[in-house]
Amino acid sequence: MKDYISYSLFGSDMKHGIGAIRNAVFAEQYFPGWISRFYLGPDVPGAIIENLNLIPDAELVRWEDGPGHLCANLRFMNLFCNDDREARYVLYRNCDARLGGRERDAVNQWLATGKSYHAMRDHESHDAMLVPGLWGGRARIFGMEDQIRKHTRIVNSNLAGIHDTLAHFLATRIWPMVRSSCHFIDSDETRRRTFGGMDFPTARDGDRYVGQRFDENETPLTP
Repeated sequence: MKDYISYSLFGSDMKHGIGAIRNAVFAEQYFPGWISRFYLGPDVPGAIIENLNLIPDAELVRWEDGPGHLCANLRFMNLFCNDDREARYVLYRNCDARLGGRERDAVNQWLATGKSYHAMRDHESHDAMLVPGLWGGRARIFGMEDQIRKHTRIVNSNLAGIHDTLAHFLATRIWPMVRSSCHFIDSDETRRRTFGGMDFPTARDGDRYVGQRFDENETPLTP
């Protein structure tokens, strides 16, 4: 069985492409033994793909070769790693965030609990139960493709108030299935008192927080 850090990578914005390369390198340092899997959209620059192919523990799944073509919204692509028959654990992450020691220690805290899923919140803007790019869990407890197909049918029916966003999908489809076995890691004491969970086991490095976004020059972006 294999453990994966799964990303959706599409478009020509270098903050995503360069971020993907840096995260694949950081994974070797902070998550040895985990595989960085990138689900590629049809418009990723060739130079980014060439550099990712040079990283030993990086895997690339092209949009046209995988189930990602089922998604009109390419942000959903990395979720399909859940259905991989060789996957044991999957971390769903964003290319423009950065892996680090604080996140590694939080993941290890979760794994020690024996719970099936984890959800991290490390900033005041992290106000969802499952923040996109800050959750993960055991693979194949449910079928992700089936959930995405159901979500797509509802969106295509144009029901009022239904939006084809990853946050909406996680809140309405995934959270109800994972909440009973989800370990919260939250830096906000008030939220911990309300929802339970534990603080991050490692202090922040200055003002940096888990899930913080950066551009290709490592300049922090507004949440």
